[in-house]
Amino acid sequence: TGTNVLTAGQSCTFGVNFAPTTVSAKSANIAVASNAPAASLPLTGTGTVPIATPSTGAVPFGDQRVGMTSAVQSMTLSNTGLAALSLATVALGGTNPTQFAIAAGTTCTNGSTINPGASCLTNLTFTPATTGAKSATLTFTDDSNGVAGSTQVVNLTGNGVVPNTGIVPAGPINFGNQPINTTGAATTFTVTNTGGATLNI
Repeated sequence: TGTNVLTAGQSCTFGVNFAPTTVSAKSANIAVASNAPAASLPLTGTGTVPIATPSTGAVPFGDQRVGMTSAVQSMTLSNTGLAALSLATVALGGTNPTQFAIAAGTTCTNGSTINPGASCLTNLTFTPATTGAKSATLTFTDDSNGVAGSTQVVNLTGNGVVPNTGIVPAGPINFGNQPINTTGAATTFTVTNTGGATLNI
């Protein structure tokens, strides 16, 4: 801006910043007004944002024995946008958050950055404390679509189960009279696991 006087062979410099406010291609021109023929410089750029994309919206663990930890289930959070994604927090919440856990090997961590086209990994486990249906949420808070505080929520579910023993016939069993030093006919019993978890006998 202002007036610059350049003698023959002299030059001057100026800087241009690009600060898009929306997602789209932008264009402008720099015009140099002087006592010489008009000169202009075209400018182009594209406004971009990160886009957080979970690999799934739900992670079901199914039946799991009470007090025992499930096998790890994994999911990813990908950045399908064209700008770096800033991941603020990764947190468990909902009804039974203490019965689910973020496991070792997880790379989706608080304060991490996911570059365009890259993804991070979240490993999850389920350890039911009691029988019955359990649920929780896994929430990613980031700047997806250029909005600080954006969230993506993944629903976690599982069912706590225990084994149970059923014996048929239920008894009592009366063998009746049997002469000593002799063996009577065998009575067959059937043991059935009527619970929802493996029974070890």
